[in-house]
Amino acid sequence: MFKLEIKKIKGYRYIYIKDRVKVNDKSIPVTMYIGRLEKTTTEEFIKKLGEYQVARLKTFTDFWMKKGRSYLDDQKTFNLEVLHYSYRLFGEYYPDELRRYEQSVFARYVQGTTAIEGNTITLRQAEELIEHNITPPGKSVREVYEIINFRKLRNFLDNYTGDVSERLIRKMQSRQNRYQDGRAS
Repeated sequence: MFKLEIKKIKGYRYIYIKDRVKVNDKSIPVTMYIGRLEKTTTEEFIKKLGEYQVARLKTFTDFWMKKGRSYLDDQKTFNLEVLHYSYRLFGEYYPDELRRYEQSVFARYVQGTTAIEGNTITLRQAEELIEHNITPPGKSVREVYEIINFRKLRNFLDNYTGDVSERLIRKMQSRQNRYQDGRAS
């Protein structure tokens, strides 16, 4: 979240927006001059806030564009980074809504993926099982464990800090195949 800073220079007060854009482990400062405090109108301030968001986005995307991805052209890379930035910004301002959104997307992904394999658990039942450990009535142990394995895999990946590798993929596969038909495999 940005902060407003007032600097007094030669008896006049000037207002600035100061913030830091976090990109991976780096924190890049962003400062924007708004104007003289006594003369700045509400409309000018709101306009400057919009410009500030653009400056923040530019700082974020410029950092990523320097990475030199050869498999995407600059416009596609920029568009992806705008989405990436917007997602992170949404998380800063609305963390609870972002968490609910991520849970909803995960439940839809799990239910859809397992349904392709023949699992008959509905989206609502999958949400209840993932979020509250409520087992749906009349479903086989195999179907329930398919959903539970996805939740355990997600917990594993949330705590994983290494690179994507063959070893990681094998671990993911073994975690996904645990407890088939109610017994450890």
